[in-house]
Amino acid sequence: MIDYLIVMWTGPDEGWGSFWWGYQPRWGDSTYLLDGKRLGNYSWQWEASSPTVVIHETGHALGLPDYYDYPTTKLVGPPGGLGGLDMMDANTGDHNCFSKFLLGWLKPTLAATGSGTLSLQPSSVARDCILVMPGCSNDGEDLDAFSEFYLIENRTRVSTANDQTLPGDGFLIWHIHSQVNPSTGGLMYNNQDTSHKLIRVMEADGLEEIESGFSGDAGDYWSTPLTFSSSSAPACAYYNGDPCPFDATCTSAPSVPMSIDVSYEPAVDLACFDFDFIEVQPLCAIVDCLWQKPGDDVIDPPDIRIRERAFVGDPVIDLQVGSVLTGVKQVGAAKVKQSVVAH
Repeated sequence: MIDYLIVMWTGPDEGWGSFWWGYQPRWGDSTYLLDGKRLGNYSWQWEASSPTVVIHETGHALGLPDYYDYPTTKLVGPPGGLGGLDMMDANTGDHNCFSKFLLGWLKPTLAATGSGTLSLQPSSVARDCILVMPGCSNDGEDLDAFSEFYLIENRTRVSTANDQTLPGDGFLIWHIHSQVNPSTGGLMYNNQDTSHKLIRVMEADGLEEIESGFSGDAGDYWSTPLTFSSSSAPACAYYNGDPCPFDATCTSAPSVPMSIDVSYEPAVDLACFDFDFIEVQPLCAIVDCLWQKPGDDVIDPPDIRIRERAFVGDPVIDLQVGSVLTGVKQVGAAKVKQSVVAH
């Protein structure tokens, strides 16, 4: 088997999706032999002064998807792709750290609990990146690349590396949702026509220009004094809307290397919450949620109980009233009185 064959042709292309364009299929005729060997994957692209199209198509041969929005899907799903900030988007720059993670070219540093300062070399010349998300863990020696998490990498441009054509310097933060579709064995989300993206740029300036179909720019890169958190804009959150209880604070300007502080909000001692039961209705509960100092007497009515974890800051605290699942927000040390609709 010939695993991969690159075919170059000369002449003008005829536009996206045409025969005379660049693409990477698998050879379909198993009886066709080259030097006695069957042909597997091949790529088809025009001759150019730059190898970027070949690099992009070879990414497909290795298993990477497109990260740009197709012309045929611009009105379906979230627009903008990665704003041209990646080799698998616009044939530009280096492969991002998620692609390298999928291919086994790097192993992210896991930051899932506690706090600490991490120093990252530019990922165009080093295998540095950080994976952050509560609950993520090592499976033996391996990290799970097929879940929901954030990746942080230093994309400061280095004169000898591949990112020279990108528009800025600093950290890029990616929101990844690489869940596997059990019915197909492929990824459930993509950057073309699903409800949200497989990989999304968290734009540091909060303008969401990429999500409106514009190109990425220098404002999308993170550096001091910016912090990415559940209260920043953009905010770190799960796609189901739940906040992610971590802060990532940039502590250096774009440089080689760059440093960043990652800290997780500590779990709240549930004994510090006073839930004063008021009324239960068929689809909602009305409660007072009062932050108490440790050591104070706690009123914990037996018909309202904590269902899941809670975190300091602005978390959702899940309660169960009888058989009805409800949620109430605890905001710092403030008292919250509200009607909470079951979900």
